[in-house]
Amino acid sequence: MKFWQHLLLIGLALFGLFEGRAQTSASEDVLLKTLQHQADSLIQVYKKTSMPAYFLSYRVDKEEQFRMSALSGSLTDNQSSRQSVLTIQIRVGSEEMDNFYTIDNCSDEVPQTKTIKLPLDDNELIIAQIINLETEKAYREACQQYVQALSELSDRQYTHEKKGEYVKPLPYAYYEMPIESIFFDETEVRHLMESATGDILQNVECAAVFQCDNNRKYFVSSEGAAIVQNFTHTSLQLELTALSENGIPVHLPEKYDVEFPNELPSAESLKRDVQKMESTLSALRKLEKTSESFCPVVFSNEAAGVFWQQSLVPMLTRSLVRDGENLLPSDVSVVSDPLSSLSDDCRLSGSYRYDDEGYEGQKRKLVDNGMLVEALYSSTCNADYFLSNGHGRAVAGQQPARVPANLMVTTSRPHSDEELWSALRQEILKQGKPFGYWVEAASISDDGNSIQPLIMWKVYADNRKPDEPVYGVEFVGTP
Repeated sequence: MKFWQHLLLIGLALFGLFEGRAQTSASEDVLLKTLQHQADSLIQVYKKTSMPAYFLSYRVDKEEQFRMSALSGSLTDNQSSRQSVLTIQIRVGSEEMDNFYTIDNCSDEVPQTKTIKLPLDDNELIIAQIINLETEKAYREACQQYVQALSELSDRQYTHEKKGEYVKPLPYAYYEMPIESIFFDETEVRHLMESATGDILQNVECAAVFQCDNNRKYFVSSEGAAIVQNFTHTSLQLELTALSENGIPVHLPEKYDVEFPNELPSAESLKRDVQKMESTLSALRKLEKTSESFCPVVFSNEAAGVFWQQSLVPMLTRSLVRDGENLLPSDVSVVSDPLSSLSDDCRLSGSYRYDDEGYEGQKRKLVDNGMLVEALYSSTCNADYFLSNGHGRAVAGQQPARVPANLMVTTSRPHSDEELWSALRQEILKQGKPFGYWVEAASISDDGNSIQPLIMWKVYADNRKPDEPVYGVEFVGTP
């Protein structure tokens, strides 16, 4: 019997994550009703002040997580957590000029907020008290930011013409029923972790991290928006580590991302994957670290996803980019699509119906045949672009910033890995280099600032010399 076929069997010690009182409709959701009432009443209060507010929104992130770690056949960590975090956005001034207006057009910084915790039991009275107090604090901070923005405008005699004014999100009403519990057998999860990491070659360390998240996002505004969405995600991360023959650590990770725990591979399937990883790691351990060189590099189709993440996303989110710039080769186009949840039977984790500012998620073509036609915008990104295109997203407790959804990179001239390998050899000959590099698999470094090749080949110009695997390569500079 497969591992996940044990789920929900009567008599097993089931772990129920994210339990809560059953709700049958939005009208019974205490937290939603409380947020709506506070937004409706408090905006009327702050509209009448000497420095009036014209927009108020509340976002609550109810986050629940179960996490388990194992190392070399033994459990090292087992914990669950729950939190409910409030984020307030209040706009003082007018649609033409408010506290989110930034003078420096190259800055993407937005006012950050502290973490405001709400009670987990949705106590209406306590939640209302917290909202009243924190909204007053947020209003005072917004007034200070607005005065500072006005002062900078006056000091600099800033005359730059904006491309528009702030457009409030439409009052969407959307409600998803809560996922009351995600059940899985904790004993079986532990067995899976220990089994996957235990039967390993000598001098090889295998670590595994299982994580299951169930997040529920609330968004309400003084304009009447009431949006409640669920986001679930389960991941299993494996990583094999060993020392090379010259004493340098060699790492080889693998990650499985699904929506629910029952979609993860079986224990038998994981064991087969670990055995393949062991074979690759054993070969890498025997290699000498490659020396510094300047030569052609080509990424496989799989590894190219990491390259695009590291190089393309900053270009699409920075303030300095302008429509009409040639960013990429003329055969490459890019789309950001929050509305698709599957691609070739692969689950996409960047899907959502509404963003964290209450705007409807929009599929947008960002690059068309190499030319930038539109960047990613949120309503807080900078002075020029108050109009969001549905890409304002944030972690709990922070103001939204522009973040891509599911980023789709396509080309009108697709090539297989075999064709790319051949093209690499031709480029090596063209540049007169003795060799080049083929990146088969890669990841982002822990600090997020560079690309780390995991599996890489040295491809020689002379095809009579066999290509050989290498490790220890680091890419320096911006791709």
